[in-house]
This record gives sequence, C-alpha cells and structure tokens, in this order.
Amino acid sequence: LNAAGGLLDRRTGGVTVHNHSKKTAKRLRAQEKQKRNIRIARRKLLGDKDGEPQPRFPALTLLHDPQGLAEDLFRKLRASRDKFKTRLLMMNLLTRLVGHHKLMVLSLYAFLQRYITGHQQEVT
Repeated sequence: LNAAGGLLDRRTGGVTVHNHSKKTAKRLRAQEKQKRNIRIARRKLLGDKDGEPQPRFPALTLLHDPQGLAEDLFRKLRASRDKFKTRLLMMNLLTRLVGHHKLMVLSLYAFLQRYITGHQQEVT
C-alpha cells in the first residue's frame, strides 16, 4: 500500500495500480522505455558518473585569464572597423565569456546599447 492507501504494482516501479484497467505488456514496455530515456537524459544533464556537471562551453571554462581576455577582446571590438557580421560574432563571444565567468567589463552595456535599436536586423 502507498501513502494514499492505494495498491502499488512492483512491475511498474511503484506506480499506483488502477483497479479498472490492467497494465498490458505493451504499456509496461513503453513505461520502461520512458524511464530509461529519463535516466539517460538526466545522466547527460548531470554529466559523468561522479555527478560533476559538464561545462556548457568547455573552452571558455578552461581559460587562464578570462577577465584579461574579455578586456582585450572588448578593446579590439571598440577599435574594430570590420564588417557588421564579424563584430556581431565578436560581441557574441564577449558576452558569452562575460556571462559564463560572471565578469565585470565596464562600459560593455553602454557599447551594446548602440546595437540594440529598432532598425537593426540582427541583434545579439
């Protein structure tokens, strides 16, 4: 019996048994497949067997001096006269770096405000 007083079925892993319907073999297989997919997805999300989460951007995680790199990249971005798409890629890398390491790059947001206007087609 469970906490609510209902019967539990050992075959379904503790799912309450409904008195008016029977678990067929097809339903059991589908339920086991769903449980297996949930376990696999959870394992992928949590990482390896030790439970250590996998980094979302492994190269950004392994940087030696992320603050210095962010400042240098921002300096190059401000002086850049490259194409718009190239500057967008640089801004994308810079903002991912700042967000991942929770860095403080002064005047970054004031710089980005120029690119967040109504007439821009592509916004980072």
